[in-house]
Amino acid sequence: MLPRVASVRRALAAFALGGLLAGPLALVGAGAAHAADGDLDLTFSTDGIVLADAGTASSSARSVVVQPDGRIVVLASAESTGRAVWAFVRFTSAGALDPTFGTGGRVLLPVGTGDAFAASMVRRPDGKLVAAGSVDVSGTATHFGVAQLNADGTLDTSFGTGGVAINAAGGTFATAAGVALQADGKVVVAGSVTVGSDTQFVVQRLRTDGAVDTAFGSSGNTVVDISAGIDFATAVVVQTDGRIIVVGDDDDGTTDADAVAMRLTSDGVLDTTYGTNGIVNASTSVTDDFAANAVLQADGKLVLSVATSVGAQARIAAVRLGTDGTPDDTFGTDGTIILAQEIGTFPRGIARQSDGKIVLAGERSSGGGTGFGVARLTVDGVLDSTFGTNGSVLTPIQTSDAANAVTIGGDATIVVAGQSSDGSNQSIAVARYQASFQGVVTSSPSRVLDTRGGTKPTAGSLTRVATGAPAGTRAVLVNLTVTGAEAPGYITADRCSLMSASPQSKSNANYQAGEDIANTAVVNIDSDGSFCIYTDQKAHLLADMQGSYRIGGLRFTAVTPSRVLDSRFGTKPAAGSITRVPTGAPAGTSAVLVNLTITGAEGVGYVTADRCSVLVAGPQARSNANFGPARDIANSAVVNVDTDGAFCIYASAPTHLLADLQGTYQNLSGVDLTSVTPSRLLNTRTGAKPAAGSITRVVTGVPAGVTAVLVNLTVTGATSPGYITADKCSTLVAGPQSKSNANYQAGRDIANASVVNVDADGAFCIYADQSVHLLADLQGYYRP
Repeated sequence: MLPRVASVRRALAAFALGGLLAGPLALVGAGAAHAADGDLDLTFSTDGIVLADAGTASSSARSVVVQPDGRIVVLASAESTGRAVWAFVRFTSAGALDPTFGTGGRVLLPVGTGDAFAASMVRRPDGKLVAAGSVDVSGTATHFGVAQLNADGTLDTSFGTGGVAINAAGGTFATAAGVALQADGKVVVAGSVTVGSDTQFVVQRLRTDGAVDTAFGSSGNTVVDISAGIDFATAVVVQTDGRIIVVGDDDDGTTDADAVAMRLTSDGVLDTTYGTNGIVNASTSVTDDFAANAVLQADGKLVLSVATSVGAQARIAAVRLGTDGTPDDTFGTDGTIILAQEIGTFPRGIARQSDGKIVLAGERSSGGGTGFGVARLTVDGVLDSTFGTNGSVLTPIQTSDAANAVTIGGDATIVVAGQSSDGSNQSIAVARYQASFQGVVTSSPSRVLDTRGGTKPTAGSLTRVATGAPAGTRAVLVNLTVTGAEAPGYITADRCSLMSASPQSKSNANYQAGEDIANTAVVNIDSDGSFCIYTDQKAHLLADMQGSYRIGGLRFTAVTPSRVLDSRFGTKPAAGSITRVPTGAPAGTSAVLVNLTITGAEGVGYVTADRCSVLVAGPQARSNANFGPARDIANSAVVNVDTDGAFCIYASAPTHLLADLQGTYQNLSGVDLTSVTPSRLLNTRTGAKPAAGSITRVVTGVPAGVTAVLVNLTVTGATSPGYITADKCSTLVAGPQSKSNANYQAGRDIANASVVNVDADGAFCIYADQSVHLLADLQGYYRP
């Protein structure tokens, strides 16, 4: 056995019990300026880093949470009046101490009468904070301690005794390592406990009032001896089904220490369907290693951060386990990735971005000192080359630094907390990095292209569109309109750097001679904010920008499509009319994704959708869909809504209006769009034409965990009027549908962009009302 295990366990124990140095340090800032993924966020304390004391003496952050409003709360171990105490420190989103929390942003909490070492913290949905740690009881034993604070930092006296619960945990010396919440609000604390001369895993559950839940395990505790020797737990997570996973290491004293994961049922009994009798050996090498932390993916798989070694070099690794505990060989190499030594030597924090990428944080060597080491992995378990330098960043702060916790902010940032020392004084250190997973920032639509004021683009030409999108924009949401076409054709929009004046393999809109047509698209842009449109046949082009995808944007929640407007059951809206559409969207919704359909038009015209408070009577400067008499047409749109969730539609000519709600956009909930280079998923023209009433399955090939895809659906070769509907294959049933994604006429090609929910395998299905050929182009996907 390598001698490293002793030093590793000492480091781990120091991490669990505080590892403090003496001396105060005032609030200061440090760092350097950058502006890309993995770079320090310069809107946080001007340079991305904050150092703060916990009031009286040296301190070290153990856990961190980011509130929905962007404020950051740190749980720390600190020294105060000669004893170790818990400290809570809250910062504003700008990095200043928050004076509305505790006293000047700080709460010092002596737990019990002896030393108390903080370990982990979670936030309840109502804003209360639940923290766990270890409490010295008269020098003869240590117990689990749990405290619950109100949102303003005061103790919640409805919990435990005056806001604190201290309980023995199945043995003499209990060391708390992690805390998690069940869906019913009960508190799960995991750690290690000595039973005789043996150290074992222990899990304790508390009711919402802080009392031990005697229905769990044996009188509230489950103690598991993995092997004789030292079993040291480091973290706990709770699955959506209530089962509990604890990770750490197992050292029997005779062979190399192993990283392990243990799963319990919701009742506190070893889950024999997981690994071998509830235990999984997650070792990464033949040498000593241990699991330092873990995070659950949306699909239930578990990713562990593991301390390991290659030869004599300490390394950080990540391991992904399937839902049954078996290694997931689709991640890294056979389920494991071991990072290079220069990336890090000691893992502590792990978090999952909403796009599925995994962030690891810990200690990393930097010359003669140390620094915050942060690495990001793709969903496939390889270093994300778009983050920092080849997937990692090093942030040296002072002489000695270590990152102990990491979390993801709702504003697309990565927040890392730990400690920093100048050699004599140690303080809380918090760094915030840019993460760049993107949401849409909607705006009042603006026309960014209209070729009718100049020469009509010729067949096979490329037209550049300057969007004026702000810095940091990755893609734009635009409504593309074709008018004055001289022959049937199509347009394709993409980055100018990827386009060429030659036939394209995918399309955004298909048109006929003499007919106006429009379609919404998410288009990736070049660094100068522009994109290009390829025109297959000579036609005028219009582009209305509706929003941009960038950091801090609105997040999308797909819904089962529902019809929120159908004027065919009443009076047809007149020319120049404005129709109000209540969507029923939840509070906090800023915009909705809707499919707008026009039918029964009595002339040539257009519709424009926007907030009712913004839309005024009279001709509009932009459009969402263009129509002709007696021809059904549909187009998707992201429409801003008023605070009551409603929007309005202006119709320039008499026509019936239909609107199908497909999703909502909010700041704090939902998923983020990953835009991709468009690719063709389906083209039935290479085979038999789907029959009337048929359902066609579309395999997307998107990564695991994707909940919805953004696709452009095209219909061609129709011999009679009809419609198509796209949805999960598990949801779509044969027979006429109550909503549609595109409506078509005989002999006319039509396209419409849609967000379509997918099944767990990433596939969706298309119902065709009449016999017609189908095409589908993937433009992006949504993943929690």
